[in-house]
Amino acid sequence: MKGGARKKESYVSIVIVVAIVLLATVAIVLRADPERMRVVSTDGMVQVVGMTRSTGVVEVHRLDDVATSIAYVVSPVYEINLTQAGALKEGEVQFLYDQFEGGDIAIQDAVVYTFDRATLTWKPLPTLFQLSDHTLSAIGEFSGSTMVVVGEREDNE
Repeated sequence: MKGGARKKESYVSIVIVVAIVLLATVAIVLRADPERMRVVSTDGMVQVVGMTRSTGVVEVHRLDDVATSIAYVVSPVYEINLTQAGALKEGEVQFLYDQFEGGDIAIQDAVVYTFDRATLTWKPLPTLFQLSDHTLSAIGEFSGSTMVVVGEREDNE
């Protein structure tokens, strides 16, 4: 009688292991893979690149007539929207600086700002400029809705 109970326990263990393996396989197959995204604004001035889940969608919208507390703004304000769930990892926002309004700013004095909704202030992001392709770039992680703009670096930054 004991031999029959051991075989029954053995079958139950095998069934449990097979069920776990099947569930894990289904989860891996159905999981959204990271995908490299590249989105350009309709006016071609802003480009956003980064990694997100394939279910996420990144949109870039120009917002006209948005007031900022930045002393000298040289670009329109743009809103980066991530729809669905997730975040843009290794995100990079690139502005074409040969299209800036005014143009009286030295490129080394330009910085990309992002709006901090918690403090309701514009925060500068570490900004790099590429003379070869005329871009200003700021790197970060973005989720939900983020506003960005280019302005002159303030003395205390």
